[in-house]
Amino acid sequence: MKKLSVGLIGVSGLLGRHFLQELAHHPWFELTALIGSEQTAGKKLCEVLGSDYDLPPHLLEMKILSSEEEIPATLLFSAAKGEVAGPLETKLSNRGYRIITCARPHRLEPTVPLLIPEVNQEHLSLLENQKGGWIVAKPNCSVVGIALALKPIHDLFGLEKIEVTTLQALSGAGLPGVASLDILDNVLPNIAGEEERIVLEPRKIFGSFQDNKIIERNISIGATTTRVPVSDGHMAIVSFSCQSKPTLSTIIDAWHNFSPLNALDLPSAPKKPIHYSSDALSPQPRLHRMRENGMAVTTGRLRSSPHFDATFILLCHNALRGGAKGAILGAELLYKNQKCL
Repeated sequence: MKKLSVGLIGVSGLLGRHFLQELAHHPWFELTALIGSEQTAGKKLCEVLGSDYDLPPHLLEMKILSSEEEIPATLLFSAAKGEVAGPLETKLSNRGYRIITCARPHRLEPTVPLLIPEVNQEHLSLLENQKGGWIVAKPNCSVVGIALALKPIHDLFGLEKIEVTTLQALSGAGLPGVASLDILDNVLPNIAGEEERIVLEPRKIFGSFQDNKIIERNISIGATTTRVPVSDGHMAIVSFSCQSKPTLSTIIDAWHNFSPLNALDLPSAPKKPIHYSSDALSPQPRLHRMRENGMAVTTGRLRSSPHFDATFILLCHNALRGGAKGAILGAELLYKNQKCL
C-alpha cells in the first residue's frame, strides 16, 4: 500500500511520545508533520525531547509546526491534552483536516464515532454527517479494555447491567504524573472524571447505528476508579448481567472465538484480541500487559456471582491498546476501508 502521510498533534507528553515510537517505523503511515503548542512551535523535535531519544534522526530534526500553519498530512493523530484538544481539533476539522483523537472532549458528540475497531466499526458511517474534515475519537483507556472484553458477551447474550472497579496504572495520569509521595505504598481511591466516562462511554460504544445516528444501548453501569502503584497496565474487576444468562464455558468460548479483524490483516491488530487465562493468579500487569505487543486484553478469574451473572478480572495496556496503538489501529481500519483518502 502507498504510505499515508500523517501528522501528530502534541509531541511532548507521554502519549505523544508513544505515538512517535509507533509511527517512526509504521509500514503504512509516514509521519510528515508535528504540531505543537506556542511553547514548542518552531523548535526541532530534538530540542523538545532531547537528541538521545530513540527515534530516527530525520524525525528528531523535524520542525514542530503551529496549528495555524498549513499541515502537510492527510490524517492527524491528536495527543493533545483535554483542555486544549476540543477547540483545537474542532478548528482543524473545520479547516478540512481528518483527525483521530485520544482526548475526551468529542467522545460523546452525536456525529463523532467512539471507535474500537473490533467492537463498533459500523459507527464509522457517522463520518458522513460531519462537514469539512472529520473527527474520530478513541475511548477512555479503561473503557477500551472493558468494552473489548464484554463485546463477544454482549453479542451473544445482551448486556443489561455492569459494575466495574478499576486499578489504573501510573502512566494513565500522563506527564508529570502522580506525585511520588502520594502513590508510594498507597492506593488513590478516586480518579477525577474517570467514573463518569466508564458509565457513559460504553452505552455509546455498544449502541446501534440506525437512521444515520447512534441509538445508545440502555445498560445500567456503576464504576469505582482507583490509581495503583503500577507503571503500565490498567486492571478492572467486572461484574455483569445479561438478558439471557450465559454459562461460564460459553463466555470462555466467546472470548476464544473473537477475532473480527483477522481477515483485514491490519499491522497493529492482535491475532486474538482477548486471551483468557484459567490460572488463578492471572492476569498480572508485569506478566501480561505486553501480550500481542500490548494490543490484547487478558481476562481471568471468571466465576459466578451472587448478584450478577458472572465476574472476571481483565488487564489492558493503557498506553498502547488504550492509547497510541489503539488509535493507530483505528487509522489502519480507516485506511483499509479507504476513508482517509
